[in-house]
Amino acid sequence: MLKKSKFELLNPRGFTLIELIIVMAIIALLSSLLIVSMNIARARSRDTRRLADIESIVNAIEMYATTNDDLPTLSTWAAFTSSLDTFIKGDDFPADPKDFIYTACISGDNYLVAAALERPRTIKDDIDDADAAKYTIATDCITSNDSELTVLNCDDSTGLINGFPEAGGGTVACLGYFADQ
Repeated sequence: MLKKSKFELLNPRGFTLIELIIVMAIIALLSSLLIVSMNIARARSRDTRRLADIESIVNAIEMYATTNDDLPTLSTWAAFTSSLDTFIKGDDFPADPKDFIYTACISGDNYLVAAALERPRTIKDDIDDADAAKYTIATDCITSNDSELTVLNCDDSTGLINGFPEAGGGTVACLGYFADQ
């Protein structure tokens, strides 16, 4: 039988159970941090898409108004989107990436297009400064899921579009035109 040298007894060749558990705990912690940051990045990406979508819809409304000397009529979301299809770049009319609701309102010369965002943020050209009540349209509103909507109030303090809690405490992005701006 071979005798173990003193060196082999002091330096075992494997890891102890404690060392393995510590390594697994560190890997689990790093994995959870990665998952959280990926979810935040995905939400930001969806919000960026929503902003691009409503900007695209606002541009289509402006091109429609220039071409037809009038704003499009709002009866259903499908009728609204088909009237703007020729002014939207690409094949499909913008749709929310996570089944949130897009809202469009037209009253006289004023119009708003709104989307609820998942994350709070500051938006360039967002229509909802300290006087958010000024930016409220109470007639001719439609939503992308054709649910009833009588008032669109672009108020970030609630993170809601007229009771639709899509924003989850985020921001309501409102773009459009108000004659009294």
